[in-house]
Amino acid sequence: MTSFYELVISGSFLYVKGVITGICIGAEKEPYVIFNKEHKIESETMGEMLKELIGLSEVIVHVILPETLVDLIKVKLNHKSANVKIKSSKLISSAEFEFDFEAYTEKHKNEIKEILDKPHGNVILSDDTEINENYYNDSKGVEVYTPAHNYEYTGEGKANGSFPDIFELFKKCDDHPLINVEKLHLIF
Repeated sequence: MTSFYELVISGSFLYVKGVITGICIGAEKEPYVIFNKEHKIESETMGEMLKELIGLSEVIVHVILPETLVDLIKVKLNHKSANVKIKSSKLISSAEFEFDFEAYTEKHKNEIKEILDKPHGNVILSDDTEINENYYNDSKGVEVYTPAHNYEYTGEGKANGSFPDIFELFKKCDDHPLINVEKLHLIF
């Protein structure tokens, strides 16, 4: 199983992304590189974000890389001509995110169940995940607009697991229009 690291790099986002992409292409490595800015991945404290917004801090980029690319990226980025500096490198032990959903048709319920009932790899849903399914026969019928639904499938909970399995589930949940996800929180 491949381990994943978060590198914190000083430099502009587009420059860092271009340099890392170029390094991967030049080394003929298949890049599995995740830039936190492009996804809902929690990477900074509120204080760090405020410092960066008002100009008291340098621009930093958070990048998630597989262990197989970390040493190569470190060597290339630490070269004097790279104009960037690696601030930190941390092994990601796992990650987690919270989610909730509301569906009012069995079709949407089946889509959500397909995503949540078959988590990848070692991803697990927390014990306090709550899923409810209700039928309301009093509301049954076809109308143009109805404030009451005859069927309701709702839930909320938390998923936890290792990279990249948890990230794949996070992306599926985030891509589904009826599943709301909070930021993916990295655990070091």
